[in-house]
Amino acid sequence: MLPMIVQSQSRPSTSLRLLCDVAAKHGIPAEACLQGTSVTLVDLDDPEAVHSTQDEIRAIENLVRLAPENVGLGFSAGQATHVNAFGVWGFAILTSPTLRLAIETAIDYAKLSFLIAEMSLVVEGDEARLEFNTSDLPSLAHRFVLERHIVVSVKFIRDILQQPGFSDFEARFRDRDPDYPEHLGRFTSLPIKVEQSVNALVFPIHILDAPLPKSDPVSLKFCLEQCKALLDQQTGTLPH
Repeated sequence: MLPMIVQSQSRPSTSLRLLCDVAAKHGIPAEACLQGTSVTLVDLDDPEAVHSTQDEIRAIENLVRLAPENVGLGFSAGQATHVNAFGVWGFAILTSPTLRLAIETAIDYAKLSFLIAEMSLVVEGDEARLEFNTSDLPSLAHRFVLERHIVVSVKFIRDILQQPGFSDFEARFRDRDPDYPEHLGRFTSLPIKVEQSVNALVFPIHILDAPLPKSDPVSLKFCLEQCKALLDQQTGTLPH
């Protein structure tokens, strides 16, 4: 069975730096978050620095273990994340002709992104779902990763649509804590359901294939070529 974690040795420094920013708000020093990783404080401010997925998972575990509670940490980190912070991967998404193709590009080149849990697009009836599989994640990291994936996906979709007020979303969690939605309400206005069959961000199907305002075939072609080259450097293979 294939692992359900996006394994990469070249994750951009952005996501780990934002994680340490969240830690600082709780009085947790960056050094404590980075304990047990191969990342240094200098690396956090180096735009060329990269780290592995396992480094980031370890840092997430450190943060969750040290924070006063593990609710909302991922949402806080995700709120500060913007699609254009992820270089050619982000620009390939922004210049895609439709949201569906933008999502497919995000998935194809996930190793260049903020993603940790495997993401898939599922269309059923009149709803579309971005589903996140956390089955291979350490238990301490589940909430943080899902929260961050959900809120970043919302922000990216709004950026892609050029509709900052678009709000027709619903977050679904397999989490069985009935109080979790109320606690998360301090950090997000998203409708949240728990005890669901999947972890997912749900939105209407009609936005999947509408033309996007920033669609640019020339820029997209260039960005995809760069994404392929970067992925080839990491793995020696290209997505199918």
